[in-house]
Amino acid sequence: MRLDLSRSDTLSDDRAPHCVPRSTPLGGWYDFGMLPTEDSRPFRIAVQLSVILAILAAASLEDDGWTRGLVAIGLSLVGAWISWHRRGAKNGWIKLGLAIGMMAAFWRFLGEAMYNPYDTRLSLAHLLIELQVLHSFDLPRRKDLYYSMVVSMALISVAATVSRTMGFGAWFVPWTVVILISAGLGHLARFREAEAPRLWPLIRPFVVPIPLMALVAVGIWMALPRYDGLRLQSLPMSVRLPTPPGFTGQINNPAYPSPAQLSGQAGLMRGGKLPFNPNAYYGFSYNLDLNYRGKLDDAIVMRVRSRIPTYWRGMAFDHFDGGSWSMTQPDKTQRYSGYSPPIVVHPALADGHNELTARRELIQTFYIEQDQSNLIFAAQEVESLFFPTTYLLEDRYGGLRSPVQLSKGMVYSVVSQIPRYDPMFLRRARPVITTGLNWRTYMDVPQQLPDRVRGLATQVTAGSTNAYDRMDKLSHYLSTQYRYNLDIPTVKPGHDAIDEFLFVQKEGYCEQFATALAVMGRTVGVPTRLVTGYTPGTLNRLTGYWEVRGSDAHGWVEAYFPAFGWVPFDPSPGFVATLNPDVPLDPLQRLGRRLAGWLMGFGDLALPVGGLHVWAVVAYLGMGISAVVAALLLWRQRPRRRTPQWADRLDQLYWRARLQARRQGTSDSDGTTPRTFADRVAAQRPETADAWAKLTDLFERRHYSPDPIGADDVDRAKALLRQLAGR
Repeated sequence: MRLDLSRSDTLSDDRAPHCVPRSTPLGGWYDFGMLPTEDSRPFRIAVQLSVILAILAAASLEDDGWTRGLVAIGLSLVGAWISWHRRGAKNGWIKLGLAIGMMAAFWRFLGEAMYNPYDTRLSLAHLLIELQVLHSFDLPRRKDLYYSMVVSMALISVAATVSRTMGFGAWFVPWTVVILISAGLGHLARFREAEAPRLWPLIRPFVVPIPLMALVAVGIWMALPRYDGLRLQSLPMSVRLPTPPGFTGQINNPAYPSPAQLSGQAGLMRGGKLPFNPNAYYGFSYNLDLNYRGKLDDAIVMRVRSRIPTYWRGMAFDHFDGGSWSMTQPDKTQRYSGYSPPIVVHPALADGHNELTARRELIQTFYIEQDQSNLIFAAQEVESLFFPTTYLLEDRYGGLRSPVQLSKGMVYSVVSQIPRYDPMFLRRARPVITTGLNWRTYMDVPQQLPDRVRGLATQVTAGSTNAYDRMDKLSHYLSTQYRYNLDIPTVKPGHDAIDEFLFVQKEGYCEQFATALAVMGRTVGVPTRLVTGYTPGTLNRLTGYWEVRGSDAHGWVEAYFPAFGWVPFDPSPGFVATLNPDVPLDPLQRLGRRLAGWLMGFGDLALPVGGLHVWAVVAYLGMGISAVVAALLLWRQRPRRRTPQWADRLDQLYWRARLQARRQGTSDSDGTTPRTFADRVAAQRPETADAWAKLTDLFERRHYSPDPIGADDVDRAKALLRQLAGR
């Protein structure tokens, strides 16, 4: 039964919160959800705080976003103040201005999206901020505040897709707490219970659910496999950059310029006398001298979104003179253009080796965090690129070069067809036929190469009948018999770098290991080349990005197998060039992938339990504790059979008497109070006035008096009901 606000005999609005029956068979007497305005200050404050946190989260993702964010927060606070004080007014002129402002914001969004149609996330964030600021000037009702919460959720979601660091958690965690509290206060506001004088009574209901939900959410997120997502027509990339038309393919590494760029100081480059730069890798240039020494910085140079870890290939060298690597044809390139993304690249294959090699599509998105050279990093065998230039060049060694340098903030995406090599098939590869093809540069070794280097290669590969086993044995020998060390001394003039590494120092860094494998592989008849790039980096499981640091710069070897192509090998201790790259198979990821497969109708739920990492154990424990707490909460909330209480029995007696009076002709309606109904019955049948007055007194005392109802009260109500029934 609902209260009719248009009647003169209804409860006044100021009394309503204090005199609503706690339990009536016909439902609540007063529907507070229908109030024209929202008067709960805690609810409004919580919603405004969630909006502020969402705006700050979005502003933190741009270097120049703080000005926009702070201005937006200031305007939204002004709008919230105006909305509070004018919540009962019609505000027609405000609504007209807001409509005009929203149309202007939408057109500005379209213009910004057309400027960079390949990644509109930041443009969408700007639109959401502007709409929320405008909306804050007109928040009279509860539903308007709920709309603000929805916009806040959309804004934090967009910001989450753009964020690449753990710093986003500093905004997301408090936003999650505040938005949950806002939802709870909105529910309490419906019953006018969100106006408690102290903060703790409002927060107390959320103390257990919020940590519980957070633990469950983190556990689910860490167990989910990382998929490429939907088959999108467009992948993230930066806004189009002005492309110089006369680019001929030169490598631009400001830290290590080419000999031609040194203005007559070419000897410095080949002599390894240029100062070592810890912020840039010397392997991204025309020459790689083995006498360079130094440790690279651990600063993050780029973040990569990829579901499979693999080496991010940069460039390759084919000629070794005993002390340094170079390219015999550095300027022989092929141009690929695309005036609208993507730029399709066809790998320069020597003899159509696609025929025997299985491949898997891999989508990668690179976010450049530090200025780089103009080499485009990607997984092996690129198919297409979403790159912010109209063209790019590919050298004869499979390296991609951009007309502009990779500067901080640049974003580009790559679609690769990564090979999946099977050692069984590689062992059956036919020998390299050098007739008709120029393989000399991939087979040449320095003329002064000591005989003991050749002898060691022959000794290690003794008994091998195919090229794969020779390379595998050489790689295993180097990785197990030599130590990785970045602090080795330089090679003395006149000494061969590989001979010094293998027989004198017996330790070195990746370039020494890779050079030794490449040269020794050539001595036993396997075409090889040295490749430089980055290792996969470290996966941040909360952000989902591979964090690649300057110290992850690396060198490895590629060996050619007819009908299969260039196969990677990495002899450096602690590094593995996977022939068949796949998703990391730690236990928690394996569980998530199996669960996903089971939900899709295939797979099983078998869970290997060996090799648990510390973080996995913590996640499992957190999920287990969360499950136990959830079960306890559900058990406490289970429906229970209650024994009838005296107060409930009194309610039943009152409503039985009232129903009987209605059948006897007394009018009743949704807005009729107990006292008014008693007066109506007394007016029709004066002899029942005394009984109805006493029964109404008992009913009102049951609902509005702190004194409890006892057995004597119920007995009196029964007697009154018998008295009314008899008459």
